[in-house]
Amino acid sequence: GSDPRFGTVRIYDLFREQQAVVMEWVNQPSLRQRLYNSHRFRNEQCGSKLEIAFHNLGGWLRKHHELPPLEHCVTRNTTREDYLEAVGRFAKYLETHAGCAAQIQEFHRLIVAGAKEHLPTEIPTGQVHGDFAPRNAFIDSNNRVTVFDTPGRFEAPIYEDIAKLLLTVKAS
Repeated sequence: GSDPRFGTVRIYDLFREQQAVVMEWVNQPSLRQRLYNSHRFRNEQCGSKLEIAFHNLGGWLRKHHELPPLEHCVTRNTTREDYLEAVGRFAKYLETHAGCAAQIQEFHRLIVAGAKEHLPTEIPTGQVHGDFAPRNAFIDSNNRVTVFDTPGRFEAPIYEDIAKLLLTVKAS
């Protein structure tokens, strides 16, 4: 059924060679715009509306993660060991290029210890958005959420989308 918390973006055509999609224009502010305006005007009413918008956005993300993987989905990083291997490669790169090897090694040690203590052996996965950021979510005046740019390329840890959203909100 149709959930009133969620909107849709109609796709009209796909141009495979150009890797381009023709879609419906969404005439709503993005979550990025809403965040900017709420910070800029420091309006309490904006803050309470944002809380509802984030609640609906979380509901949308939960539903998206529950979708069955598409045929073209690549599965990746499904275990704690996969995560630790990726962090190890990243730490090695930083040790070589950042010029503060001792600090990087200490951060790496802390990340490994934390992951072993807190991450499950098998990490919950789903069809991830991949670029779950405020610029890709639109919020109408009733706090209905419309998300776009969902290529469905990966079945991966659901925490990736949550981390991307939180990181982009915090960084802005």
